[in-house]
Amino acid sequence: NGVNTPPEEIMLDKAQLLGITAPEMTVLVGGMRSMGISSNGYGLFTDNKNKLTNDYFKTSLFFIIFYAVLSEIIQWFLPYREGDFIDLFFNLLGILVIFWKKIFFFSRA
Repeated sequence: NGVNTPPEEIMLDKAQLLGITAPEMTVLVGGMRSMGISSNGYGLFTDNKNKLTNDYFKTSLFFIIFYAVLSEIIQWFLPYREGDFIDLFFNLLGILVIFWKKIFFFSRA
């Protein structure tokens, strides 16, 4: 559409137009998402639509922490991806996938 403004700047601009702060806008958007309000269906992290819960924030926080930890773990594994360590690398990668599945499904319980 020819718009070169990053989405986060547009969101801050909308917050200013509404007369609210950035943290208040975050809570507003998170609350709307937790109630199932979305223009395209993306970002709805709850099974309890039409009910104001903190599911959106819990799921968002989980993914932020998970990806931060995942990036650190991948950095540990990178030296082992070549040479004689290829089998070790894939074994460790398999363990990582099992760990991820346990964490992900535990958070959904």
